[in-house]
Amino acid sequence: MTLGGDSLEVAIRLAFVRGEEGSRFCLQTDLAVQGICGLSGSSGAGKTSLLRCIAGLPVPVTRRRSAEIERFRVALGEWVWQDADTRVPTHLRQIGMVFQDSRLFEHLSVEANLQFALNRSRCKLRSEEFNECLHACSVDSLLDRSPQSLSGGEIQRVALVRALAAKPRLLLLDEPLSALDQSSRRSILTWLKEYLATCAIPVIISSHQTEELAVVAQQMIYMQKGRATLQKNSAKGTTEPTLVHEGASSASLHGHMSSFDKNTGLSAIVVGSHSLKMAGEMGSPGQPVQITVSPAEVAIARRPVEKSSILNQLPVRLVQTFARRNDLTLLKLELDDGQLLFAEVTGYSMRQLGLQTGSRCYALVGKIELTLL
Repeated sequence: MTLGGDSLEVAIRLAFVRGEEGSRFCLQTDLAVQGICGLSGSSGAGKTSLLRCIAGLPVPVTRRRSAEIERFRVALGEWVWQDADTRVPTHLRQIGMVFQDSRLFEHLSVEANLQFALNRSRCKLRSEEFNECLHACSVDSLLDRSPQSLSGGEIQRVALVRALAAKPRLLLLDEPLSALDQSSRRSILTWLKEYLATCAIPVIISSHQTEELAVVAQQMIYMQKGRATLQKNSAKGTTEPTLVHEGASSASLHGHMSSFDKNTGLSAIVVGSHSLKMAGEMGSPGQPVQITVSPAEVAIARRPVEKSSILNQLPVRLVQTFARRNDLTLLKLELDDGQLLFAEVTGYSMRQLGLQTGSRCYALVGKIELTLL
Protein backbone atom coordinates (compact mmCIF):
# COMPACT_ATOMS: atom_id res chain seq x y z
CA MET A 1 0.00 0.00 0.00
CA THR A 2 1.37 3.41 -0.92
CA LEU A 3 0.80 6.58 1.03
CA GLY A 4 -1.93 8.75 -0.42
CA GLY A 5 -4.77 11.13 0.31
CA ASP A 6 -4.69 14.16 2.59
CA SER A 7 -1.87 14.62 5.06
CA LEU A 8 -2.68 15.25 8.72
CA GLU A 9 -0.45 17.98 10.14
CA VAL A 10 -0.15 18.25 13.91
CA ALA A 11 2.07 20.84 15.61
CA ILE A 12 1.34 21.09 19.33
CA ARG A 13 3.13 22.26 22.43
CA LEU A 14 1.01 22.57 25.53
CA ALA A 15 1.35 21.88 29.24
CA PHE A 16 -1.31 20.86 31.72
CA VAL A 17 -1.68 19.37 35.18
CA ARG A 18 -3.02 15.84 35.33
CA GLY A 19 -3.46 12.87 37.65
CA GLU A 20 -4.26 12.64 41.35
CA GLU A 21 -0.83 13.98 42.27
CA GLY A 22 -1.31 16.99 40.01
CA SER A 23 1.91 16.53 38.05
CA ARG A 24 2.73 18.89 35.17
CA PHE A 25 2.68 17.22 31.76
CA CYS A 26 3.96 18.69 28.49
CA LEU A 27 2.72 17.41 25.13
CA GLN A 28 5.03 18.15 22.18
CA THR A 29 4.42 17.11 18.57
CA ASP A 30 5.37 18.23 15.08
CA LEU A 31 4.05 15.56 12.71
CA ALA A 32 2.79 15.03 9.17
CA VAL A 33 0.88 11.76 8.91
CA GLN A 34 -0.25 9.96 5.76
CA GLY A 35 -1.73 6.51 5.35
CA ILE A 36 -1.88 4.20 8.36
CA CYS A 37 0.22 5.32 11.31
CA GLY A 38 0.86 3.36 14.50
CA LEU A 39 1.01 5.15 17.85
CA SER A 40 3.07 3.45 20.55
CA GLY A 41 4.37 4.31 24.00
CA SER A 42 4.14 3.27 27.62
CA SER A 43 1.10 4.02 29.78
CA GLY A 44 1.00 7.72 30.61
CA ALA A 45 3.22 8.71 27.67
CA GLY A 46 0.45 10.90 26.21
CA LYS A 47 -1.05 8.75 23.45
CA THR A 48 -4.69 9.39 24.37
CA SER A 49 -4.00 13.10 25.02
CA LEU A 50 -2.54 13.42 21.52
CA LEU A 51 -5.59 11.77 19.93
CA ARG A 52 -7.96 14.01 21.92
CA CYS A 53 -6.08 17.13 20.80
CA ILE A 54 -6.31 16.06 17.16
CA ALA A 55 -10.04 15.42 17.56
CA GLY A 56 -10.62 18.80 19.22
CA LEU A 57 -11.55 17.26 22.58
CA PRO A 58 -10.28 18.71 25.88
CA VAL A 59 -7.40 17.02 27.67
CA PRO A 60 -8.21 15.85 31.23
CA VAL A 61 -6.74 18.62 33.38
CA THR A 62 -6.93 18.75 37.18
CA ARG A 63 -7.06 21.48 39.83
CA ARG A 64 -9.40 23.55 37.63
CA ARG A 65 -6.42 24.86 35.65
CA SER A 66 -6.60 25.23 31.89
CA ALA A 67 -3.84 24.02 29.62
CA GLU A 68 -0.95 26.39 28.87
CA ILE A 69 -0.80 26.53 25.08
CA GLU A 70 2.43 27.63 23.40
CA ARG A 71 1.64 26.25 19.94
CA PHE A 72 -1.42 24.49 18.52
CA ARG A 73 -2.09 23.73 14.88
CA VAL A 74 -4.05 20.80 13.45
CA ALA A 75 -4.86 20.61 9.73
CA LEU A 76 -6.13 17.97 7.34
CA GLY A 77 -4.74 18.83 3.94
CA GLU A 78 -5.60 22.48 3.36
CA TRP A 79 -8.46 22.39 5.87
CA VAL A 80 -7.20 23.99 9.10
CA TRP A 81 -9.06 22.57 12.08
CA GLN A 82 -7.34 24.53 14.81
CA ASP A 83 -4.74 27.25 15.17
CA ALA A 84 -4.49 30.64 16.86
CA ASP A 85 -7.43 32.01 14.83
CA THR A 86 -9.52 28.92 14.02
CA ARG A 87 -11.27 26.14 15.87
CA VAL A 88 -13.52 23.74 13.96
CA PRO A 89 -15.85 21.91 16.40
CA THR A 90 -15.21 18.20 16.83
CA HIS A 91 -18.51 17.13 15.27
CA LEU A 92 -17.69 19.02 12.05
CA ARG A 93 -14.23 17.52 11.55
CA GLN A 94 -15.55 14.32 9.94
CA ILE A 95 -13.52 12.10 12.27
CA GLY A 96 -14.20 8.46 13.03
CA MET A 97 -12.94 7.75 16.55
CA VAL A 98 -12.87 4.64 18.72
CA PHE A 99 -12.22 5.38 22.38
CA GLN A 100 -10.71 2.91 24.83
CA ASP A 101 -14.14 2.51 26.47
CA SER A 102 -15.90 2.35 23.05
CA ARG A 103 -18.87 4.55 24.15
CA LEU A 104 -21.79 2.81 22.47
CA PHE A 105 -25.27 4.17 23.15
CA GLU A 106 -26.63 1.72 25.72
CA HIS A 107 -30.29 2.57 25.01
CA LEU A 108 -29.87 1.56 21.34
CA SER A 109 -29.35 -1.86 19.79
CA VAL A 110 -26.14 -2.62 17.91
CA GLU A 111 -27.93 -2.04 14.61
CA ALA A 112 -29.32 1.29 15.84
CA ASN A 113 -25.85 2.38 17.00
CA LEU A 114 -24.52 1.70 13.51
CA GLN A 115 -27.50 3.34 11.83
CA PHE A 116 -26.89 6.46 13.94
CA ALA A 117 -23.41 6.75 12.43
CA LEU A 118 -24.74 6.15 8.91
CA ASN A 119 -27.43 8.81 9.31
CA ARG A 120 -24.94 11.45 10.52
CA SER A 121 -22.31 10.84 7.85
CA ARG A 122 -22.03 13.28 4.97
CA CYS A 123 -20.83 10.59 2.57
CA LYS A 124 -22.34 7.21 3.46
CA LEU A 125 -20.76 3.83 2.85
CA ARG A 126 -22.22 1.82 0.02
CA SER A 127 -24.24 -1.15 1.24
CA GLU A 128 -21.60 -3.63 0.01
CA GLU A 129 -18.88 -1.73 1.89
CA PHE A 130 -20.96 -1.68 5.05
CA ASN A 131 -21.69 -5.40 4.78
CA GLU A 132 -17.98 -6.10 4.29
CA CYS A 133 -17.21 -4.24 7.54
CA LEU A 134 -19.92 -6.17 9.40
CA HIS A 135 -18.60 -9.51 8.18
CA ALA A 136 -14.89 -8.80 8.64
CA CYS A 137 -15.42 -7.65 12.24
CA SER A 138 -17.95 -10.47 12.98
CA VAL A 139 -20.64 -7.94 13.86
CA ASP A 140 -23.33 -9.20 11.43
CA SER A 141 -24.57 -11.69 14.06
CA LEU A 142 -24.79 -9.03 16.80
CA LEU A 143 -27.20 -6.54 15.20
CA ASP A 144 -30.20 -7.37 17.42
CA ARG A 145 -28.16 -7.35 20.64
CA SER A 146 -27.99 -4.53 23.19
CA PRO A 147 -24.58 -3.15 24.21
CA GLN A 148 -25.15 -4.39 27.79
CA SER A 149 -25.25 -7.99 26.53
CA LEU A 150 -21.95 -7.79 24.64
CA SER A 151 -18.51 -8.88 25.77
CA GLY A 152 -15.64 -6.40 25.81
CA GLY A 153 -14.30 -7.72 22.52
CA GLU A 154 -17.73 -7.58 20.86
CA ILE A 155 -18.18 -3.97 22.01
CA GLN A 156 -14.85 -3.00 20.49
CA ARG A 157 -15.70 -4.64 17.17
CA VAL A 158 -19.03 -2.79 17.02
CA ALA A 159 -17.31 0.51 17.86
CA LEU A 160 -14.82 -0.03 15.03
CA VAL A 161 -17.58 -0.70 12.48
CA ARG A 162 -19.47 2.37 13.74
CA ALA A 163 -16.39 4.54 13.17
CA LEU A 164 -15.94 3.15 9.65
CA ALA A 165 -19.65 3.47 8.84
CA ALA A 166 -19.45 7.26 9.01
CA LYS A 167 -16.91 7.16 6.13
CA PRO A 168 -14.62 9.63 7.93
CA ARG A 169 -11.83 11.75 6.47
CA LEU A 170 -9.64 10.80 9.45
CA LEU A 171 -9.72 7.68 11.63
CA LEU A 172 -8.43 7.76 15.23
CA LEU A 173 -8.34 4.41 17.05
CA ASP A 174 -7.34 4.37 20.74
CA GLU A 175 -6.51 0.77 21.78
CA PRO A 176 -9.42 -0.37 19.52
CA LEU A 177 -8.85 -4.13 19.83
CA SER A 178 -7.27 -4.51 23.28
CA ALA A 179 -10.06 -6.81 24.54
CA LEU A 180 -9.65 -9.30 21.65
CA ASP A 181 -7.38 -12.33 21.59
CA GLN A 182 -4.20 -12.14 19.53
CA SER A 183 -5.56 -14.18 16.62
CA SER A 184 -8.67 -11.98 16.31
CA ARG A 185 -6.60 -8.79 16.55
CA ARG A 186 -4.26 -9.93 13.80
CA SER A 187 -7.15 -10.99 11.57
CA ILE A 188 -8.98 -7.67 11.90
CA LEU A 189 -5.81 -5.59 11.53
CA THR A 190 -4.82 -7.46 8.36
CA TRP A 191 -8.29 -6.88 6.88
CA LEU A 192 -8.27 -3.25 8.04
CA LYS A 193 -5.01 -2.62 6.18
CA GLU A 194 -6.51 -3.91 2.93
CA TYR A 195 -9.80 -2.06 3.44
CA LEU A 196 -8.18 1.29 4.29
CA ALA A 197 -5.94 1.03 1.22
CA THR A 198 -9.03 1.90 -0.82
CA CYS A 199 -9.99 4.88 1.38
CA ALA A 200 -6.84 7.04 1.13
CA ILE A 201 -7.40 8.68 4.52
CA PRO A 202 -4.96 9.23 7.40
CA VAL A 203 -5.37 6.69 10.22
CA ILE A 204 -3.73 6.67 13.66
CA ILE A 205 -3.95 3.42 15.65
CA SER A 206 -2.79 3.47 19.27
CA SER A 207 -1.66 0.18 20.81
CA HIS A 208 0.81 -1.32 23.28
CA GLN A 209 1.31 -4.17 20.79
CA THR A 210 4.04 -2.54 18.70
CA GLU A 211 4.77 -5.70 16.75
CA GLU A 212 1.10 -5.90 15.69
CA LEU A 213 1.06 -2.26 14.61
CA ALA A 214 4.01 -3.05 12.36
CA VAL A 215 1.75 -5.40 10.38
CA VAL A 216 -0.43 -2.53 9.16
CA ALA A 217 1.44 0.76 9.64
CA GLN A 218 3.57 2.61 7.10
CA GLN A 219 4.61 5.09 9.79
CA MET A 220 5.04 4.87 13.55
CA ILE A 221 4.67 7.58 16.18
CA TYR A 222 6.68 6.76 19.31
CA MET A 223 5.80 8.71 22.46
CA GLN A 224 7.98 9.22 25.50
CA LYS A 225 6.88 11.55 28.31
CA GLY A 226 4.66 13.60 26.00
CA ARG A 227 7.16 13.94 23.15
CA ALA A 228 6.07 12.35 19.86
CA THR A 229 8.58 11.20 17.23
CA LEU A 230 7.48 10.03 13.77
CA GLN A 231 9.40 7.36 11.89
CA LYS A 232 8.73 5.37 8.75
CA ASN A 233 8.11 1.64 9.12
CA SER A 234 9.91 -0.13 6.28
CA ALA A 235 10.70 -3.60 5.05
CA LYS A 236 13.95 -3.34 7.01
CA GLY A 237 11.99 -4.06 10.17
CA THR A 238 11.25 -2.26 13.41
CA THR A 239 12.69 1.23 13.82
CA GLU A 240 14.95 2.45 16.61
CA PRO A 241 14.17 0.81 19.94
CA THR A 242 15.44 3.77 21.95
CA LEU A 243 12.14 5.50 21.23
CA VAL A 244 10.06 2.54 22.35
CA HIS A 245 9.10 1.68 25.91
CA GLU A 246 10.70 -1.28 27.61
CA GLY A 247 9.78 -4.59 26.01
CA ALA A 248 8.36 -3.17 22.77
CA SER A 249 11.40 -3.58 20.52
CA SER A 250 10.29 -6.72 18.70
CA ALA A 251 11.62 -7.06 15.16
CA SER A 252 9.45 -7.46 12.07
CA LEU A 253 11.16 -9.40 9.29
CA HIS A 254 9.72 -9.70 5.78
CA GLY A 255 10.04 -12.72 3.51
CA HIS A 256 7.96 -15.33 1.68
CA MET A 257 6.91 -18.93 2.12
CA SER A 258 9.03 -21.51 0.33
CA SER A 259 7.96 -25.12 0.87
CA PHE A 260 6.69 -27.68 3.36
CA ASP A 261 8.70 -30.83 4.11
CA LYS A 262 6.36 -33.69 4.99
CA ASN A 263 9.24 -35.77 6.36
CA THR A 264 10.30 -33.20 8.97
CA GLY A 265 6.94 -31.47 9.39
CA LEU A 266 8.66 -28.09 8.89
CA SER A 267 7.82 -25.17 6.63
CA ALA A 268 10.64 -23.14 5.07
CA ILE A 269 10.47 -19.35 4.99
CA VAL A 270 12.86 -17.31 2.84
CA VAL A 271 14.25 -14.19 4.54
CA GLY A 272 16.91 -12.48 2.46
CA SER A 273 19.40 -15.16 1.44
CA HIS A 274 18.48 -17.39 4.40
CA SER A 275 15.80 -19.95 5.14
CA LEU A 276 13.96 -20.12 8.46
CA LYS A 277 12.14 -23.24 9.66
CA MET A 278 8.80 -23.34 11.43
CA ALA A 279 6.77 -26.32 12.60
CA GLY A 280 3.57 -27.07 10.65
CA GLU A 281 2.34 -26.36 7.14
CA MET A 282 1.92 -22.63 6.56
CA GLY A 283 0.57 -20.68 3.58
CA SER A 284 1.53 -21.41 0.00
CA PRO A 285 4.88 -21.12 -1.87
CA GLY A 286 5.72 -17.51 -2.71
CA GLN A 287 3.18 -16.03 -0.28
CA PRO A 288 4.56 -12.88 1.44
CA VAL A 289 4.89 -13.11 5.22
CA GLN A 290 5.88 -10.99 8.17
CA ILE A 291 7.81 -12.60 11.01
CA THR A 292 7.76 -11.05 14.48
CA VAL A 293 10.65 -11.90 16.80
CA SER A 294 10.93 -10.75 20.41
CA PRO A 295 14.41 -9.93 21.76
CA ALA A 296 13.73 -12.49 24.51
CA GLU A 297 13.67 -15.20 21.81
CA VAL A 298 17.12 -14.37 20.41
CA ALA A 299 20.37 -15.75 21.85
CA ILE A 300 23.84 -14.89 20.57
CA ALA A 301 26.79 -17.11 19.64
CA ARG A 302 30.11 -16.27 17.94
CA ARG A 303 29.85 -19.36 15.69
CA PRO A 304 27.09 -21.79 14.60
CA VAL A 305 25.91 -24.18 17.31
CA GLU A 306 25.77 -27.86 16.35
CA LYS A 307 23.15 -30.37 17.53
CA SER A 308 20.80 -27.76 18.98
CA SER A 309 17.03 -27.77 19.37
CA ILE A 310 17.03 -24.20 18.04
CA LEU A 311 16.00 -24.46 14.40
CA ASN A 312 17.09 -21.05 13.17
CA GLN A 313 20.61 -19.62 13.30
CA LEU A 314 21.21 -16.46 11.30
CA PRO A 315 24.55 -14.75 10.61
CA VAL A 316 24.28 -11.12 11.70
CA ARG A 317 26.40 -8.04 12.34
CA LEU A 318 26.14 -6.04 15.58
CA VAL A 319 25.47 -2.45 14.48
CA GLN A 320 24.44 -0.72 17.73
CA THR A 321 23.95 -1.29 21.45
CA PHE A 322 21.47 0.28 23.87
CA ALA A 323 21.94 0.20 27.65
CA ARG A 324 19.00 -1.17 29.62
CA ARG A 325 18.33 -1.54 33.31
CA ASN A 326 19.90 -4.24 35.51
CA ASP A 327 23.11 -4.51 33.47
CA LEU A 328 21.22 -5.59 30.35
CA THR A 329 22.14 -4.46 26.85
CA LEU A 330 19.84 -4.41 23.81
CA LEU A 331 21.69 -5.40 20.64
CA LYS A 332 20.67 -4.12 17.22
CA LEU A 333 21.61 -6.82 14.71
CA GLU A 334 21.63 -6.53 10.91
CA LEU A 335 21.04 -9.39 8.49
CA ASP A 336 22.78 -9.50 5.12
CA ASP A 337 19.80 -7.85 3.38
CA GLY A 338 19.59 -4.97 5.89
CA GLN A 339 16.67 -6.30 7.94
CA LEU A 340 17.00 -5.98 11.70
CA LEU A 341 16.81 -8.23 14.73
CA PHE A 342 17.14 -7.33 18.41
CA ALA A 343 18.56 -9.38 21.25
CA GLU A 344 18.97 -8.65 24.94
CA VAL A 345 22.06 -9.90 26.76
CA THR A 346 23.79 -9.33 30.09
CA GLY A 347 26.97 -7.33 30.49
CA TYR A 348 28.69 -10.59 31.45
CA SER A 349 27.70 -12.18 28.12
CA MET A 350 28.90 -9.11 26.23
CA ARG A 351 32.33 -9.47 27.83
CA GLN A 352 32.52 -13.25 27.51
CA LEU A 353 31.64 -13.14 23.81
CA GLY A 354 33.81 -10.11 23.14
CA LEU A 355 30.93 -8.29 21.45
CA GLN A 356 31.35 -4.77 20.15
CA THR A 357 29.94 -2.68 17.31
CA GLY A 358 30.84 -4.36 14.04
CA SER A 359 31.18 -7.86 15.53
CA ARG A 360 30.03 -10.76 13.35
CA CYS A 361 28.01 -13.34 15.24
CA TYR A 362 25.02 -15.68 15.00
CA ALA A 363 21.47 -14.97 16.18
CA LEU A 364 19.89 -18.14 17.55
CA VAL A 365 16.18 -17.52 17.06
CA GLY A 366 13.66 -19.42 19.17
CA LYS A 367 9.93 -18.79 18.92
CA ILE A 368 8.71 -16.70 15.99
CA GLU A 369 5.26 -15.37 15.13
CA LEU A 370 4.19 -15.63 11.49
CA THR A 371 1.66 -13.40 9.72
CA LEU A 372 0.59 -14.33 6.19
CA LEU A 373 0.18 -11.19 4.04
